[in-house]
Amino acid sequence: MRFTAYDIYGCVEGKEKRINGNKKEKLLNALYRYPKKIIDDNSYAPIHIHEDGEYILGTMAQSYYKILTKFDNSTDDTKDEIILEDNIINDKTYFYINCEESRIYIQGKRYPAALNKKVTIERIKNILEDCLECNITFVPAKIDYTIEEIDEVFRESFVKSISFRNLEGLKIPEGTAVHNPKKELDDAFIESYNIYSAPTLSSMDLKAKNGEQLSKNPLARVGMILSREYKRKDIFKNMEIIEDGQTTQVKPGGNEHKVIYVPKKDLDDSYETYDRIMKKVSKNYNGRFED
Repeated sequence: MRFTAYDIYGCVEGKEKRINGNKKEKLLNALYRYPKKIIDDNSYAPIHIHEDGEYILGTMAQSYYKILTKFDNSTDDTKDEIILEDNIINDKTYFYINCEESRIYIQGKRYPAALNKKVTIERIKNILEDCLECNITFVPAKIDYTIEEIDEVFRESFVKSISFRNLEGLKIPEGTAVHNPKKELDDAFIESYNIYSAPTLSSMDLKAKNGEQLSKNPLARVGMILSREYKRKDIFKNMEIIEDGQTTQVKPGGNEHKVIYVPKKDLDDSYETYDRIMKKVSKNYNGRFED
């Protein structure tokens, strides 16, 4: 899953200010009681609201009618849109709020034709305005990653390309697991790399061919191993992954999205999804969503 982050500002005494963490209880209680909104026969509401520490987690549920587009064969530009009234569809968008940072993370994904990202974000903003009883502004935020977070994204994602810099002189520690599953190749590969590549190799730019990916590629794994081992921010440069059918760039700082791995089998279960999110974003998470 990928989330887009927004800093939350409210109009206080005529000035735009970050929403304080002390607004958490008011926001939480209002979200619990928030009614279903109905607009043009479609509805939306926040559901499955939970809290843990400074975090509030929820799901934006939206219903809509499936629309069938029928074209007239006698002309190129005549079409009828037929609403299938017996075919109501429910769509879910996950979000979580760090109340201490006054920042909301909203799931980015491919929306059905009847919905879109702009409408969804505006609805969530309107819900927060109702709950906090003030005008709200969402300001796009930039996200930084630790090398450990980048390594997890690398291992769990469909990686299309990846780049490393400043590799000269960096050796792979003996006994490191490089190949998967051909681990019997590791010792010879590490010895060869440390003798012939480490002294002369400065950078690597790797790109997978169409339909393939790099998370098990030994050269890509070497770059990630060296990034972890030497803990230098100037080694890993960036990678391009495919998430929910969309291309996402991951770099150490200034990212547009935060990527959190949630298995596809768990995506329809809000509690499992919340559990995965909290394990990644909170050091103090007590695991209560596992029940």
